[in-house]
Amino acid sequence: MKSTKVTRFTLSLFLVTAYWITSPVYAAGLTALTVKCVRKVEKSEPVYFDEKTGRYAGFSQASCNYKEMKGTGLFDGVKSTARGFDDFNGANGDVRGITTGEKGGDSYRVEWDGHCFALAGAEGKPQNRCFGSWRFIEGSGTGRFAKIRGGGYFQTMGLTQETFEAEATGYYEQ
Repeated sequence: MKSTKVTRFTLSLFLVTAYWITSPVYAAGLTALTVKCVRKVEKSEPVYFDEKTGRYAGFSQASCNYKEMKGTGLFDGVKSTARGFDDFNGANGDVRGITTGEKGGDSYRVEWDGHCFALAGAEGKPQNRCFGSWRFIEGSGTGRFAKIRGGGYFQTMGLTQETFEAEATGYYEQ
């Protein structure tokens, strides 16, 4: 079952990438983008927890300010607030949600979904990782973000119980 999810994700990522490369809509005028930040969990609201099985489901909110690593500077300093739903069975699980980006009164929305798991980190301690895809919600942008569209992929790495490093990479156009 786990390999099916990975295969579906890999296939989905491949199809999305192939669409961007071959579609005339995305063929010209793309801007590459990479942003990074350390998100701090501000809210966590459990909906379900089973101590026996380790199953957890709940809502969460985490914020940060983007540092644009690649792009035109449009996203540098954006205040990003991610609100999502987490569904975990132990260290493995799925996440999905919507992020609001805001800079100088202008804003946009991004929807995202991904899969998380634990890998051996420093000194053999488990380290939570998430990988997934994101896309701008067309029509959600205002001001400098008006008419923005595009998407890409993300990865996160848990740093502490309340913070995680996030990186999003992709393409957009306006």
